[in-house]
Amino acid sequence: MKSISELKENIIVEEKKELKYLKFSPLEKFGFIRHGFILGEKDGTGINSSDIPELISIASGIPEEKFRVVIPKQVHQVQVLSFKEKMQEKIIQMEGDALLTDQDNLFLIIQVADCLPVFLADPVTEIVGLAHIGWRGALSGIAEEVIQKSKINFKSKPADLNLVLGPSIGKCCYKISGSLAVLFDEKYVDKRGTKNYLDLGHFVKDEFLKAGVKEENIFVSGECTFCGDQRYQSYRKDKEKAGRMIAFIGKVMGKPG
Repeated sequence: MKSISELKENIIVEEKKELKYLKFSPLEKFGFIRHGFILGEKDGTGINSSDIPELISIASGIPEEKFRVVIPKQVHQVQVLSFKEKMQEKIIQMEGDALLTDQDNLFLIIQVADCLPVFLADPVTEIVGLAHIGWRGALSGIAEEVIQKSKINFKSKPADLNLVLGPSIGKCCYKISGSLAVLFDEKYVDKRGTKNYLDLGHFVKDEFLKAGVKEENIFVSGECTFCGDQRYQSYRKDKEKAGRMIAFIGKVMGKPG
């Protein structure tokens, strides 16, 4: 088992007020962004939506009263929510698995415990986004849908997009059934005797490449939530004891409000 302190140089580990979280160097270079990947505790209680703004405030360094948050009800589909106007609610909750915005001081949130969190930033149009991708969403084309919505709603070009594929269950541990394995090209399935292991990150990366994102603009963390650091949350490993990790990203240029 690898400790968080041994992670790649592009993954930054920080801790404030006993809150441990990761940041990613490929996103740190963009001054208009605050982002992070908050690690949880394995107590099975989960995180209340009302507590999320406080956690984001600690990790981002921005007072709670200065921002709003979008916390989707994740449904493992391909619905991409775009936020182009200032939201009045402090906490916005809607069904969806991917979020895009060009609004200042609006933090986008997803919660994961093995599924793949994808961070998105466009330094040209200055939009940010997040996607929650499991095998269902991956097969249904959520990667392509995210790119299409960024083009249609925000005039982004795929070649300008920068992505980070965060920690998720890796092909080392993601055992799947034979009936699911046949739905993926064999290059994404590692066969070990009678067992099948899915490389979800590889599949999702290739889907974004097909949609026009440049390979040099995609950073893959390669971190496995199942066999990696014990602070990672893994539903497959811990079942009902698993907490949730919080991925967040927001555009913070302009006057807070």
